[in-house]
Amino acid sequence: MNLLIVDDEMLEVTVIEKMIDTKALGIEQIFKAYSVNQAITVLEKENVAILLTDIEMPKGSGIRLAEWVKEQDIPLIVIFLTSHAVFDYAKKAVELEVKQYLLKPVRKEELIKTLQDAREGYQKMIQQQSYEQQKSSAGIPNVNPEDLLDEKGKMTELIDQVKDYIADHLDEELKRTDLAAMIYLHPDYLSHVFKDETGMSLSEYITRKRIDYAMMLLEKTNRSVSDIAAKCGYASLAYFTKTFKRIIGMSPKEYRKVQKEKKR
Repeated sequence: MNLLIVDDEMLEVTVIEKMIDTKALGIEQIFKAYSVNQAITVLEKENVAILLTDIEMPKGSGIRLAEWVKEQDIPLIVIFLTSHAVFDYAKKAVELEVKQYLLKPVRKEELIKTLQDAREGYQKMIQQQSYEQQKSSAGIPNVNPEDLLDEKGKMTELIDQVKDYIADHLDEELKRTDLAAMIYLHPDYLSHVFKDETGMSLSEYITRKRIDYAMMLLEKTNRSVSDIAAKCGYASLAYFTKTFKRIIGMSPKEYRKVQKEKKR
């Protein structure tokens, strides 16, 4: 889950960023923008779950940015920042379905609580969208989305499908969006369910499986390291070597040497 902070005051953005414990809040990456145009550029390229935006900025308002988000039908939670003690934009916020706002200067406790609420709201929104997508694509009967989520066996089955596909395509590019589409889930919801089921993020799982496969090939074949890197889905030998060493604690060549010595 990613967060975008938008404010024309760079210091304000820095202060807010330093208040946030990304690990505790489940935030993978914080993007920053200092104008509406910069924010739109980020939103067009990146997958953002929460948009925290100042309302009044010299080069376009946060209201206009929220309108653009709604026009583009981007699934995210908007939080307004305002320096007004009286929230003059309440009517417009209701129209844009913005339910949360923070008064400047932002207090850490209030920021954390608001982001926690936004995270929960985003997860519910994604769950609802995933349910609607499954319902239209796979003929799921008309049931409550939360009842569907309690069908743990079904979710386990879907995750097993993803695992099987990953195992059979380690030499290919494995995109989260493609894996999610395969089982009719929203990409963010797939990530959420996958971590619940496996204890690992999707990217961590793919990396681990690729390295496990590389270890097997290093031990049981005479393929070159560059060839093994390609077989495990790495176009860059340097990146493969770096990743292998980070996880295993030694380079691929060192690992192969150790395994050969064990067999003597």
